[in-house]
Amino acid sequence: MLTSELNITRNLTIRGPVAHTLSISSGESGHRVHVLKGFSVTISSLIFKDSTIGLKSFIYNEGTLTLTNSTVSDNIALFDGGGGIDNLGTLTLTNSTVSGNRANFAGGSKGGGIFNLGTLTLTNSTVSGNTVTHGYGGGIFNGNTLSLNNSTVSGNSASSSGGGIFTNFEDTLSLTNSTVSGNSASGPNGGGGIDNEGTLTLSNSTVSGNSASGPNGIGGIKIASFNCQTCSPAQADLIFSTIYGNRGSGGADLVIKDDSSTQRSQVKISNSIVAGDSAHWGADIAGMLTSHGYNLFQDNSGATFDPATSDLHGTDKTLSVNDLPSLFASPVGLRGNGGQTWTYALGAN
Repeated sequence: MLTSELNITRNLTIRGPVAHTLSISSGESGHRVHVLKGFSVTISSLIFKDSTIGLKSFIYNEGTLTLTNSTVSDNIALFDGGGGIDNLGTLTLTNSTVSGNRANFAGGSKGGGIFNLGTLTLTNSTVSGNTVTHGYGGGIFNGNTLSLNNSTVSGNSASSSGGGIFTNFEDTLSLTNSTVSGNSASGPNGGGGIDNEGTLTLSNSTVSGNSASGPNGIGGIKIASFNCQTCSPAQADLIFSTIYGNRGSGGADLVIKDDSSTQRSQVKISNSIVAGDSAHWGADIAGMLTSHGYNLFQDNSGATFDPATSDLHGTDKTLSVNDLPSLFASPVGLRGNGGQTWTYALGAN
């Protein structure tokens, strides 16, 4: 139990037991672990949990912090910032879990699990079951650079937008061999899985089963540019990925939603599947984008683009709208089909 702030002011390596049974808690004291700028810290096999009334997150990093085989769980931040981790420096999570954390600031919170204003990399890690009650980014709020490799963001929720991940304008999000599933957002125009206002790269990844219950909510991925003279438009490059079975009142799977006539989001998609429309109205895809071919779309009637000759879509004579679910081996959803994260497997026929 922490009885005071743990301020780390030198380079340090901390190793817990291999059995992963040693935990650090601050309880109702609100004390936190603080890595100061200019220092490098490596922590392995520790559990950071049950900081229940902290003004900010349990782990506050301004330096270079590496967490390996560790867990950050069941913490509450009552002020702006992540429920589990605030990162203003360089943070790397490997084989680690951030779960069950909550950001509760009534004036507007960001990042139920992690609040990132620095460089954040997750490898073979999970961000799940985190909540932001008055803001954005149920799992992760990204205000700089975020990379996920072989990682999962699932079951997180945001009262506004970005149930899984929210990326602010001018910032960068990259997902490789990763899954964003079962996240939710309840605010108007909210993005259930991912809300991207910066630059998004989605490669060999799955966005599935996310939902947005607010007015005009977008279930899977929302890509948005705003009327900002000094801002770059949002960008997205979707490659070898599956966006399937998301739910939203304003669009199910992929929606490009620009609030400016001069700032248009730039979205490219190739070798990908967008299907399983569960929207109350609208198609799987809405907005302007560019197809680079070899895509499979169930309903692209809401989109403005020229399909490539190699694309298949629901109006094609070779593909019925009702055929899309049968392309997958299991109708029940994501499964372990090999690899670090769950995916949809194609059927044998």
